[in-house]
Amino acid sequence: MRLAMMASGLTLMIMLGGWLAAVRAAEEPKGEKGQSPAPPVAAAEIDRLAAELDAPRFSDRQAASQKLAALGAQATAALEKAARGESLEATTRAIELLKKLLDASEASARTDARQVLQRLAKGDRPKAARLADDALKAKEQEDAANAAQGFNRQFGIQIAGGMIGRQIRVQNNNGIREINIEEGDRKIKINDGNGQPIKIEVTTKVNGKDTTEKYEAKNVDELKKKHPEGYKIYKDWENQGNPFGLRVVGPINIVQAQALPFQPPPDLQVRSAIGVLRTLHRHADNLIKGDQVQKASPQSKAELKQVIDQIKQTLADVEKRLQEKPAAPAAKPDGSGETK
Repeated sequence: MRLAMMASGLTLMIMLGGWLAAVRAAEEPKGEKGQSPAPPVAAAEIDRLAAELDAPRFSDRQAASQKLAALGAQATAALEKAARGESLEATTRAIELLKKLLDASEASARTDARQVLQRLAKGDRPKAARLADDALKAKEQEDAANAAQGFNRQFGIQIAGGMIGRQIRVQNNNGIREINIEEGDRKIKINDGNGQPIKIEVTTKVNGKDTTEKYEAKNVDELKKKHPEGYKIYKDWENQGNPFGLRVVGPINIVQAQALPFQPPPDLQVRSAIGVLRTLHRHADNLIKGDQVQKASPQSKAELKQVIDQIKQTLADVEKRLQEKPAAPAAKPDGSGETK
């Protein structure tokens, strides 16, 4: 039964071929976060700092930890050695530093730290293995939470079951426009056009009661100066309240938001896929450690073999996409390299 569940879980990877079509966009730019790798430090000095993780004085241990953290990828080998040692203090500090390096700006530091933690999690030092496994699991949960929060923050929309949960209505009478947006407990009303002042009302619920903020200005420039928050709202919705290209129906130009599938940005898709792959890798690794495969029924074994073959083909296709160069942006009519 367990093997059948594992096989069913692994079938999710079959979808990755299409899901990772945007993987080329995930190539990390140089100089990410504006930081550069730490200058080279002698191996002997790094080993000395790693030994200081077990120094008698707390201040010395703290200083060594801070210096090793700043070294990034240069410190991972020494940290792995320290984590495998006899000192519980050094093991704990070394793994904590490796966990922090999973969020380093330096790509090689993140990669090396993850590989070291994976080796430690499978190693013969029980304390180090448990701490390393906990660090990897915590990182997986953090990445999943950050991806969800970042998606919501970037688009400012409510998602339920992968669908848009928002209504937008636009009415245009003799050049005077009224836009009404409803998203959860928040309602926005914008009036403008035909030489009339720009009026904005934002109603939200506070302690169960509606609270309305109003902004008014003669034009966009005045709105920007007098009411920056109102200006931001106006710029978000000035395109007829229709940033998602929703269908326009009716003689009075009403826009009705329907439940439409929403396509996340490429980098978010790739980061989500990475999380899925890591989780499925952990499940598959359990099959290697135990004897589930040997004890499984012939039917389950056959199904597992079929899924593995499908996964191999899908991942081979993904690898090919990784080798492809990103498509060049279409040139502007004026030759500046971007479309207008």
